[in-house]
Amino acid sequence: MEKVLKFLNSGVGLMILGFLVTTVGGTFLNFTIQGRARKNELSFQMFKMRLEEAKTLQADLLDQISKRSVGLTQILLYLNTEPAVSDNRKAHLTATERFWRGIPDPEHPERPAPSNYSKVKDDWNEKLVRYKSKVRVLFPAELADLLLAEDEFETEDDPRELSTSLAELQERTVELSPKGNCEIKKPESEYLKNQPKSVHGAFVMTHRTLYYLIFKCQNLPCKNWDELMCLAKKQVSYQELLIQCLSYGIAEVLLVDPYGPERKISPMPKRCEPFFRDSETFGSSRAST
Repeated sequence: MEKVLKFLNSGVGLMILGFLVTTVGGTFLNFTIQGRARKNELSFQMFKMRLEEAKTLQADLLDQISKRSVGLTQILLYLNTEPAVSDNRKAHLTATERFWRGIPDPEHPERPAPSNYSKVKDDWNEKLVRYKSKVRVLFPAELADLLLAEDEFETEDDPRELSTSLAELQERTVELSPKGNCEIKKPESEYLKNQPKSVHGAFVMTHRTLYYLIFKCQNLPCKNWDELMCLAKKQVSYQELLIQCLSYGIAEVLLVDPYGPERKISPMPKRCEPFFRDSETFGSSRAST
């Protein structure tokens, strides 16, 4: 033992000991650095995969949202061209029903069939739950809720109940001014309390109103036609607001790059604030647009 200690205290011994310590320490340090590099590379590759998946979902989802939104808007615009003479209303609504169902005009079979909104709606409902599940995985939970709230699934409505519910909703939310303009009755903050909380919920409300106007007003007297048209216009405007807010949230998340320079969340559109007020992701962002 004394010989070993004496050798280690000698110049040659210290040199050999230093070489061994350096070799072992260097090997351990190199292994640690390589391990961290592999871990970082794996994390980066996983981030890239999730980002590509999120971008694909964004494109598909916004395409489907656009199709249903455009379909509802086109039907509303078509209804808004109704002839002033009420005797022509049934014929006009029959033509609008063809637009709703994508049925060719029997008087002009050479013309292409109009847009089939009913098929667009069925496609949307078929994919909706899958969309929400993917959004919840790839984006903050509040964006999944903004797409589809838990209590806002689409159902078939009893025509009698639908008539009553629409009349009550119209009475609470909108009215025609003395000049015939369509206006919101209450301040917007109060008006929003009576509105759906998700894009899908907004689609459902607009769908119900337009469905009633097209299919029930053909055979039933619609004394509140103008008021219900006013309601439908406000509903279409509201659904466009929700789509804008959902698109904003998705775009902001996709722009966050943990491997790039830090960036601040873009200013939130002012009218989107109520939908993100309690959000941890977007709550600190306040409007300037």
